[in-house]
Amino acid sequence: SSGSADGDGIGCIWSIANDEEATIYVFYLVRNHGGSDDRMELVQTQGKRIDIVRKILYIANYQEGVGGISGQVEMLHNCVNSDPYEADIFSTKGNIAKRLWKFMELICIAREYDVLHIHGCSERGMLPILYGVIAGKIWGKKIIVTYHGGGAEEYFAHHDAFARRWLCRADKVIVLNGYLEKVFEEYNIP
Repeated sequence: SSGSADGDGIGCIWSIANDEEATIYVFYLVRNHGGSDDRMELVQTQGKRIDIVRKILYIANYQEGVGGISGQVEMLHNCVNSDPYEADIFSTKGNIAKRLWKFMELICIAREYDVLHIHGCSERGMLPILYGVIAGKIWGKKIIVTYHGGGAEEYFAHHDAFARRWLCRADKVIVLNGYLEKVFEEYNIP
């Protein structure tokens, strides 16, 4: 099932591994507006044996210095990008020609990373999910999708098969609030 965090979530990926299996932990710093009661929540995904996570690629319609998804991706990057981890940001933002080129570029560089952590939402925000899932499957990478935004219910009502096809191919889908969690359950998206 989808993991969720109430409020605004900022995540950090860490891994713990032994000889038999690895566990990827995604920590979310949950910020409560107007209060000082920030807390850490843990979303855990276990699966087949993987190597210890060292390199993480964040994929999003990213633009530096902007809030929303870009702001969260930037905070994640800053949180994780320290020894022994290396994190980079890959932006799918641009005009149509640039976005097509970005897809080819992502296919080429994704093989260098252990985890592709994709941030997306409805409409054009599905493009990073589409690109990231394809690249991750080509190279056999761990794929985590964080789905943002409130337009999911309307988008899924019109594009259910498309959204399910790509979201269900991720190893883990994380939503940031209870409303999105209910929408994902309604449309049977794990």
